[in-house]
Amino acid sequence: MGSELEVSAPQTLIWGARSQGRILLSMIQERIEEFPNPIFFDLSVPYSKLDGTHVIRSTREIREIIGSIKNCFVAIGGEHGETRSHISDVLRSYGISFPNLISSCANINPSAILGNGLQDMPGAQVTNITTIGNDVIIHTNGTIDHESELGAGVHV
Repeated sequence: MGSELEVSAPQTLIWGARSQGRILLSMIQERIEEFPNPIFFDLSVPYSKLDGTHVIRSTREIREIIGSIKNCFVAIGGEHGETRSHISDVLRSYGISFPNLISSCANINPSAILGNGLQDMPGAQVTNITTIGNDVIIHTNGTIDHESELGAGVHV
């Protein structure tokens, strides 16, 4: 393993280092005490750093650090909700937590029931009596109307 990873063991994994990952990184940096030492994992990107954060680009490297990961956010958006849910379920089997990451600029009604791994972006609105499944992304300015139910992996 490279010396950079040995200096500060990653505790927060962002699976995906494209636009969704960059948005999540900025939200994580606002709460860095809660989600320390973030690192990206993405086999498809050509760069080893993104916005100053290390990018792991091999399965060997992810296997080496998986035991130090406490929290994970799967940054695969769009129509890939099934893939996002599958990756999350596999990583949960390693004991990794999928906390909800909610922007300070989002509004969630207290009556909403939230699954794990929610990514709620700036300006998103979740109204009353709403149920949201695991691994859901509510993107910038997305609105979930009252008495709605979103299944696992949905991207609004």
